[in-house]
Amino acid sequence: FREAHFSRDAWFRGAQFSGLTWFSEARFSEEAQFREAHFSGHAWFSGARFSDYASFTEAHFCGDAGFHRARFNGNAGFSEARFCHAWFSEAQFSDEANFEKAQFCGDADFTAKGDGGEADAFQRLSFQDARFGGPVSFENRRFRHAATFNSCVFEKAPSFHNCGLHQDTDFGGAEFRDTESDGADRAYRTLKLAMENHRARQEQQLFYALEMESRMKARHTPFLFKFFAALFLVTSNFGQSVLLPLFWFGLAFTLFYTHYLDLLAALPGPAVDAPALALKLAVDPIIRPFGSQFAIGPDLLKGLPHESLWNLTLLNRLQSILSYLFLTLGFLALRTRFKMG
Repeated sequence: FREAHFSRDAWFRGAQFSGLTWFSEARFSEEAQFREAHFSGHAWFSGARFSDYASFTEAHFCGDAGFHRARFNGNAGFSEARFCHAWFSEAQFSDEANFEKAQFCGDADFTAKGDGGEADAFQRLSFQDARFGGPVSFENRRFRHAATFNSCVFEKAPSFHNCGLHQDTDFGGAEFRDTESDGADRAYRTLKLAMENHRARQEQQLFYALEMESRMKARHTPFLFKFFAALFLVTSNFGQSVLLPLFWFGLAFTLFYTHYLDLLAALPGPAVDAPALALKLAVDPIIRPFGSQFAIGPDLLKGLPHESLWNLTLLNRLQSILSYLFLTLGFLALRTRFKMG
């Protein structure tokens, strides 16, 4: 069907195409219906023109699906379509493009030239619940209207370099599973900067965390950076979690309290209210950080061996440092989440 001209509706619903299929430079003047079509080999629609609605809903492309420089003047429906490799480079979408629940097993190329022409622009676009099993690139595209990536799954870091994202671009519930491939940190940095421009704080935090984790896992990253990045990940998920620092604060408090309790139980002399005194020792470094006096009184301190007194001093200082570190991480995560400027 190369360079074929369909002056009326072209109805290929449920059609089975075996081997190589050519629709390159074809013209569809009215509706083009390929719903549930099955392409067992490569399918080429390069340079095809769709003047009306084009439906590839639930179509199955077992080989390459080539839509390079194709032009969709009406709505383009690819919901629940399955692709092996999909090539939409320089394809022009003049109206809504629907890829909801589409499955991309291999490469997916949606790049544009980046010369500012109409072919660079996406109008309304939805990839809700879509899954990208391989690399996907939207480089040089301009998103003029809302773009939905809700609940999308990206097995590889997506490339949005030199894109103009619309303010209503939504990544809610999307999964980004790749933090190890080459260039993943740069891919997430691009999305982080785009979200920063739109003051989308939660998305900015998400892509910052993905960038940091990717840098941490990169082979060329210095060991010292990896070490501190790992600590940042464990203690606050790169500043995303408010509850995680509070968990570590509570755990540290419990461990120090238990150690103080054991220390007091080993004191010679008359019995003391060890739980109450241990609680005072555990609370005191938080209320009075780096204080020079302990909360158990001078009489009990005299009963401590010199080595135990020195250990108590070190524990007191260490607890103050850790407690305020975890509280600060929690406060910063909370502040970032509700930051307005």
